[in-house]
Amino acid sequence: MTTNSPSMASNKQILLVRHAESCNNVAKRELLGAMFGLFSARIPTIEHFRHMSYLMTMPLDAELSQVGQQQIIARRQQIAAAALLEKYGVELIVHSPMKRAKETCMGLFEGLHLTIPIEENENIFEKCPTEYLGCTSIYKRIKSFTDWLLQRPEHSIVVVGHSAFFKLMLRSDKMQNVEVRRATLSSAGQWTDLGVVIAGCDAEPHNPLPEASPKPLTEPLDSELRCRSKQGRGCSDSE
Repeated sequence: MTTNSPSMASNKQILLVRHAESCNNVAKRELLGAMFGLFSARIPTIEHFRHMSYLMTMPLDAELSQVGQQQIIARRQQIAAAALLEKYGVELIVHSPMKRAKETCMGLFEGLHLTIPIEENENIFEKCPTEYLGCTSIYKRIKSFTDWLLQRPEHSIVVVGHSAFFKLMLRSDKMQNVEVRRATLSSAGQWTDLGVVIAGCDAEPHNPLPEASPKPLTEPLDSELRCRSKQGRGCSDSE
């Protein structure tokens, strides 16, 4: 188990995990490829048009792709082999209400450690239409989630969610699919990104697991279906 120094005793240790590849992740990647092909004088393929048609249906609560399911199998094996939950003394696992995040969480952690509870938090999801329009702010949800974490008795927590939410929360770079990143949360609500613990894999289900150098962020916090089927919370699946 990883232990903290006395100066870190009041901080919570948070392991952030982005969900595995979703159907929308695939469709948007193919769409970008088609757009790039047009600029390169290449004719889009039938597969590109299929993905464009899929995105036009605006599926907001997307399920995992086949590659995403493979990513979960490979990452679960890596997490188990590295005894990640034991190493960091994890006491609680939290996931987004979005299908792709919930399926990732259960696929990675369910049954891996029988005594660690798994809970859902309604604040962890991508931007809603009103947030895109500027009528409301995603930072209010980030603040609510941060406050919720601070009120929890656990000091080492895994959170499975979405790249855009985590990026704004940490004021950091975008996380890749099934990337595991370590951060600390101070009693004052300040987040510090300590870097990547297990590298993500946006394109391939099998990636190495390099340890990244710590990258502190000192700025305090102010203020991601069915494929082709029903709509979820009105949240973006852009990440």
